[in-house]
Amino acid sequence: MTVGSMSMLSNGAAIADAADLVKQSLFKHLVRKDSSPFFGKHRHDLEIVEGRVTSTADGVSELVTEVVSHLDEPIEEESIAGRTMGHSSYGRYAFGAQFAKVLVDPELKVVQVERMIGAFAGGRAINPMLARSQLIGGMIWGIGQALMEESRNDLRSGVWMNRNLGEALVPTHADVAVVDAILIEEDDSRGHPLGVKGLGEIGVVGTAAAIANAIYHATGQRINSLPIRIDRLL
Repeated sequence: MTVGSMSMLSNGAAIADAADLVKQSLFKHLVRKDSSPFFGKHRHDLEIVEGRVTSTADGVSELVTEVVSHLDEPIEEESIAGRTMGHSSYGRYAFGAQFAKVLVDPELKVVQVERMIGAFAGGRAINPMLARSQLIGGMIWGIGQALMEESRNDLRSGVWMNRNLGEALVPTHADVAVVDAILIEEDDSRGHPLGVKGLGEIGVVGTAAAIANAIYHATGQRINSLPIRIDRLL
């Protein structure tokens, strides 16, 4: 499931484990195939570094793309993520901090988020561009949570009054001046075989709090309920 910031954690663990099984099967095949340059060697002496299979015992080396020509058929292996990622004794939580600069009109009480910056340590970023975009999207989501988004229902019937995007406010480009995310370099392989951590939703976690604090610094009013509407600032 794509919930709980677990997509890369679960899928990545399964892929990494299956890839390792493929590698071990490849080594077994290479030391048994008489046409292989690694024939007769010990499979535990083989390793793959920078796209080459190398024997640490005598330095024999060959490109992986050449090595696979010695295979009679493709290697297939399977892995289940839960068997390799569910028992770490180390904390695997991502961490982040958000910083907001807001402008508040002294008469109209209209709030404008002028700048939003977040810094995050979420383990190794397998796809840095995607991770950064995810975090920026999370902070924009948090701006909507802080200032706009509100579910309203009829207390008599329980019917939702704003049941579609035509009746619900969400941030647009005009509501977001500058948003940026900083990825802190981190590779913690003790908690996960790929050194990754959950990075799906942490971008939104502190955003509303940062905006509320900035509004407090600007107006002296501490608002403890969301969204922070104009009428709550009057």
